[in-house]
Amino acid sequence: MWKDKGQRLYLLPTITLILILIVSAGLRFWEIGAESLWNDELSSWVQGDYNSIEEVVNEGVRPDVHPPGYQILLHFVIKYVGETEVVLRLPSAIAGILSVFVLYLIGTRLYSRKEGLTAAAILAVSWGPIFYAQEARAYSILMLTTSVSFY
Repeated sequence: MWKDKGQRLYLLPTITLILILIVSAGLRFWEIGAESLWNDELSSWVQGDYNSIEEVVNEGVRPDVHPPGYQILLHFVIKYVGETEVVLRLPSAIAGILSVFVLYLIGTRLYSRKEGLTAAAILAVSWGPIFYAQEARAYSILMLTTSVSFY
């Protein structure tokens, strides 16, 4: 079936990684819109829902202590995609899934594919990252950008 043993060595980890990412996506998207937006998520929504980026920064973010990156991202999400609970939480869920993949890359670079897959599998099913990936807050994006920076 395979021309040589080398091709087989790459197929199993690739299939395993795809399965881990599917599980990660399933857990992060599972009932993502079931709960209403809560206080901090509503704050993120209000801070990103202005007519221009200048207004987002000056009126939405400047009175707050957080950097404006997430609210600017939400501004574009609201403007071009919509403003339902699911849509507002979508960037965090996607960032959570990408974090699993980046952790696989980090583990593979530092050790081997086996450790990369193990780390990705643990992150894929960990309660905390799943919880924060289902919120319209910047925590998952912070984890993703930190992981990418480390990589």
